[in-house]
Amino acid sequence: MIKAIQTSLSGLLAADAQANKAANRILNSVAQASNNVSRATSSFAASTATPKPVPNENKEKGSGNPLNTTSSPSSSAFLSLQSTNEFVEIGELKRASTAYKANAQVLKTLDDTTKSFLDSI
Repeated sequence: MIKAIQTSLSGLLAADAQANKAANRILNSVAQASNNVSRATSSFAASTATPKPVPNENKEKGSGNPLNTTSSPSSSAFLSLQSTNEFVEIGELKRASTAYKANAQVLKTLDDTTKSFLDSI
């Protein structure tokens, strides 16, 4: 019986550590994505604040845009692929939650069994 309690407690601690790691990876990923968006937005605002003249090769024909007012941020500055996949981490959280509940149920069953045994004596 002591071995079962020890095993269940070990499982609870492992599930807790797994859930904490997954949650930290999700938070770090979200924070990194937020920083990337913030940098890209400020970079975009700075590049569009002062339009720069662009040489107009078709000036005599009257076609073409003399100012580059449609500049956009570089694709690398915008949302980059994250090293962690949030959906995988959410799955890890769910798996850790299930493991935690299972180990807690084992402890509850052991407690109920012990109470029943002591009541029968």
